[in-house]
Amino acid sequence: MKVVLINMRTSYIMSIPFGITYLGAVLLQKGHEVRLYDVYPDDNTDKIVQELSQNFTPDLIGFSVLTTNFHRARTFTASLKKHFPNAIFCAGGIHPTVRPVETLDKMGLDFVVIGEGENVLVKVCDVLGRSNDLSGIKGIAFKNKSELYINDEIDVVNDLDSLPFPARELLPVSRYLIPPGYIRSHFLRRVMSVLTSRGCPAKCTFCNSSSIFHNRIRRRSVDNVMKHSCRQVGTKEDENSA
Repeated sequence: MKVVLINMRTSYIMSIPFGITYLGAVLLQKGHEVRLYDVYPDDNTDKIVQELSQNFTPDLIGFSVLTTNFHRARTFTASLKKHFPNAIFCAGGIHPTVRPVETLDKMGLDFVVIGEGENVLVKVCDVLGRSNDLSGIKGIAFKNKSELYINDEIDVVNDLDSLPFPARELLPVSRYLIPPGYIRSHFLRRVMSVLTSRGCPAKCTFCNSSSIFHNRIRRRSVDNVMKHSCRQVGTKEDENSA
């Protein structure tokens, strides 16, 4: 399938969007074609439509949505539906997880992902490649002939080492190499974030972590983190002259 994933930003602090880059990586691993977009607060759909219309007609368009950008995601969805009426539309993230029915109805989606998305989206793309029957897929909410279905949440990925490295190559990486303002003073070189764990055992009422990760923490192994961090580091040439 041809899949487009869009991260909706609420600020100009540009850190790598791990949600869509991990999703993109697992879909690429399964043989799907993927395009990623990380949109600024004042971006519109013009650039996305122009690029996709040239050589990539999407079968599935998905949004990563927070409550703070929910209304903007609705606007994006409505606009893209006009240009790609045959595409399937979905959303995932914190807001769709805690308010799946509202997200379905107000964004006019075909389904929403509840909880972690890697295993869910792979299963959805596999099913949609053969039929349109989503009823047996855990971790989604959808409607069929106006009847609402909220399936049981799928298990989280326990072994984070089993996931491919995030597909940073699908985004303009240079955008993320300048540290955000609040840490820029501590670094003189370009930096890139690496995700080493997921979840948190705490139950802070102000944090959304428990909505997705259920107060569990899972860690990547040291070897896996080092491979991720160093996979593009090497020696270009040696200069041994005096």
